[in-house]
This record gives sequence, C-alpha cells and structure tokens, in this order.
Amino acid sequence: MREKVHPLRINLKPTASTTTHDVSTDKVKTGEQWKIDQVIVRNNTRANSDVEVYIDTGAYYHAVDFVRGIAESEWAKLDIDLTLKEGESLRFYWTDVADGDVLDMHITGERRYRNK
Repeated sequence: MREKVHPLRINLKPTASTTTHDVSTDKVKTGEQWKIDQVIVRNNTRANSDVEVYIDTGAYYHAVDFVRGIAESEWAKLDIDLTLKEGESLRFYWTDVADGDVLDMHITGERRYRNK
C-alpha cells in the first residue's frame, strides 16, 4: 500500500475571550498522519503574551514547546518537528492575553495518508 503526501497548511485565528485561551486543531483523521515542521504564532493585538504547545493524545497533553513574551504583532517561530497520529491534535494554551485579542497560529507540514 502506497502513501499519498499533500501539503498541510492550517491557520487558526481565534479571538481571546479571557486572560487565557485554548485553541486546538482538528483531530488527525483515521488513516492519516501529520508531519509538522513549522509553527509560527503571534498576538495581533498586544505584547507580552505567552503560548505553550501540546500534543493532545486523547489520554493526556504532551508538552512540545513554548514561547514567552511575544511582541505585539510579531511572529514567533516555535522549534517544532513532530508527527501527529490518528486521533491526535495540536493544542495551543495562551496566557497573558486579554478579552478581544486576535491570536494567530500558522502550522505547516505534510499530510500523509494511506492509498486505498
């Protein structure tokens, strides 16, 4: 069975509603894997936000990286090179944000799935 590979480009852009904010990607579908090689984040509204990134395995949150004190409207690149398996998702936990802050997360990599 051969594997198909397609680009993975996800942009999450929620508006914070409290001083902390959780954001997750969709779960990886059955028969797929996501190879993620770049994640960049920013708070478009204010400075000094923090973000922690986890793999949501379904059983627990596995910490993979964090950035502290992100400057307003400036991109911060996370040091991430990972693979998500079926049923997993990428979770972002933002702190030091305010109600109305516009958060931006760009996830880049490959979507791999089995050829039927």
